[in-house]
Amino acid sequence: MQKLFLSTAFILAFSYYGKAEELLDTDVVDQEIVQEDLPPVLPNDSYGTVDSRLNQLEAQVQKLTDKIEVLEHRLKVKNETMMAPIAPSLGKKPSETLSEALTPTTSDATTLRTDDAQTLYAKAQEFLALGEYDTAENALKELIKSYPKDPLVINAKYWLGETYYVQGDYRRASVSFGEAYKSYKMIEKSTDPKDKEAKKLSFAKAPEALIKLVFSLKGLGKTDAACATLDQLQEEFPNQAQNVKKMVEKAKKDLTCSKK
Repeated sequence: MQKLFLSTAFILAFSYYGKAEELLDTDVVDQEIVQEDLPPVLPNDSYGTVDSRLNQLEAQVQKLTDKIEVLEHRLKVKNETMMAPIAPSLGKKPSETLSEALTPTTSDATTLRTDDAQTLYAKAQEFLALGEYDTAENALKELIKSYPKDPLVINAKYWLGETYYVQGDYRRASVSFGEAYKSYKMIEKSTDPKDKEAKKLSFAKAPEALIKLVFSLKGLGKTDAACATLDQLQEEFPNQAQNVKKMVEKAKKDLTCSKK
């Protein structure tokens, strides 16, 4: 029986490591999951009981899971960056162009370029892909503050939540994901041309914001609120994209929600 428990734990640990290697085959990040992260071979007399061995394996699996989540986040940013609105000077380093995005091009110091929101958004995506979360946060906050009516604001609020979430700041992440969802609902039935453009750009982000809100609430230990949000997501968005479906299934497994 002890061998069965340990074999199951090892299979789980190595399955997570295999997923990490698959992600690392892409050119998303330079980060590596090194050999020391794998569960060591345990001598018969290294640990006391089966429980202590399983607890150590569980901790190691969780460590790998956390690293995989960061890699998945960067892969997602990489993919979405490729589809982001084209901004000027993308060939330069992000650090060189973020300040330029806020620099007036006329003698009037109060006049900013009309594409500044686009530039800030694209630069924030680049910083996210590089793992420079503080700089990405600043760019997204500047966009939201300076261009509150821009169609990219809902997406910016979502990605602001991601910068917090990937760093384990679940409180601020839950606020940003909640604001992204609320902003989308406010324009959902609007016929204003700008709102229609915003809906087109952010339609996919509404259910994504809700499911990430679920995980943020879980991270805060607010299981009841997380379960209620999960129910809300499934009621409002029954036809979910594949990535959302996968996160919903994961949330169902992670949460112990009471059935209606």
